Amino acid sequence: DPEALRVIAQEFIHPRIKLVVALHYWPDHEDSFSKAFTGYKSYPVRALNQSEISSLVRKATEGSATRYTDGFIEALEDLTGGRPGEISGICYSLMSDDNAKLICRKENVDQIMSLDFDKLTTASSPFSSFLSQLLEAYRSIYLGITEEMKVFIKELAKNDGISIEQADQNIASYLLDTTLIKKDEQRGLYRINGTLFKKYILEEAVKKYRN
Repeated sequence: DPEALRVIAQEFIHPRIKLVVALHYWPDHEDSFSKAFTGYKSYPVRALNQSEISSLVRKATEGSATRYTDGFIEALEDLTGGRPGEISGICYSLMSDDNAKLICRKENVDQIMSLDFDKLTTASSPFSSFLSQLLEAYRSIYLGITEEMKVFIKELAKNDGISIEQADQNIASYLLDTTLIKKDEQRGLYRINGTLFKKYILEEAVKKYRN
């Protein structure tokens, strides 16, 4: 929302306030963001690899009893596609939940993938609350893209990828910048980036939205 960006930028312009605004990158909004935040420094945050995810979550809990197994880190990369906001939110929610985990394992990620999305909105735990917010963000993103992009994303999800050679490169390039899809050079495919987003597309978007 360009107007919301403008209000945020003007509201917090003060020499004693250091403002950090973290937004999911969306190419169509880049000009609006640049105009609203003239004078601010902008740093694009790409998807993290497994080593970077390990550093992010383990350094944040140094000195505490919380531990993350290597299997959890690997599964977390697959789940989130390496998007920092999703990684931080899931880890924080696991620690804040009534059944807070001192040792986070791959099984905890598997449990996330087995959840019924339709029941999350009635749950009150921090973990369910975060996932509900994340699904709403996915929904907003999906409903905000072009019809051609919706078809492209659904095809990626249903077929586990589209050949790089056969894909519309303009659409692919746009979506790659958002980190919602990835380029699998080894298999020669564009694929959905993150199994949680893929689960949303298959269970929510494909069933609930005809377009």
